[in-house]
Amino acid sequence: MPSPPPGTMGANKRGQNGAEEDAQEPEGAKSPRAGSTLETTSNGTPDQAGEEVSGPTWSNDVGELEDCVLSCFCPCIVTGRNLQRLGLAPFAKGCAPVGLLLACTIIFFSLPYWTDNGPCSFPTALWEWSVTEGFFGGNCTPTEYVSVPFTRVSWFCFAICLNVIRRRIADDIGIHEKYCPSLFFQCCCCYACLLSTEMRTVREVAHKRGPPAEESVGEAVVVQTLDTVVTLACQDQSYSSYSWSSNCGGDGGSGGGGS
Repeated sequence: MPSPPPGTMGANKRGQNGAEEDAQEPEGAKSPRAGSTLETTSNGTPDQAGEEVSGPTWSNDVGELEDCVLSCFCPCIVTGRNLQRLGLAPFAKGCAPVGLLLACTIIFFSLPYWTDNGPCSFPTALWEWSVTEGFFGGNCTPTEYVSVPFTRVSWFCFAICLNVIRRRIADDIGIHEKYCPSLFFQCCCCYACLLSTEMRTVREVAHKRGPPAEESVGEAVVVQTLDTVVTLACQDQSYSSYSWSSNCGGDGGSGGGGS
């Protein structure tokens, strides 16, 4: 009987062993072979390659009326509260820049109505391109030549400030979004909708996290300081008989004798 070619016996043997191992393994519990890209999760279930896990998002709850009104007319209060609730900054640092820029926008916008309302102001100019045409065409009044550019610059800085604060909140919560869409809506007078959404999201996150760490550390330091003062006073035995018996756990007579 002719012998098989060299090297074929080992290959046949490996093939038989692999077939026997596959037969011994129960169906649905076969382990992936070498070179397989199938990944499993922490509980052992297979996970599809390339599947992205969705992270935190902004709140989709319907906002209350007072949240929308507060975001529209007092955005500085909303930004200050949001940063304070997350422990990112004090209330004043989150409120002052937004309030100052909004106040500058309102002041520069109202300048023509205090003096000489010309063709570059409402209601003569109803649209932005009418203001631009009158501004570069030389039809505006001297006050409007001050009001028009400074109003636009103040408003754009106001939108930039809101966007920076939104980025800080998103980074702290773990929300990933693009910069341009939110900045576009903030520049187009839709900042109140975004602020009300931020307020609801921050409220939910702060409720889950609890009080900021600084407050807890401060309370612990105060309690420890009071305990130290009481301990030193007990060691000095300078309390009255009532204070000694109530705070130091001693006898009232011994406290009186010490004094």
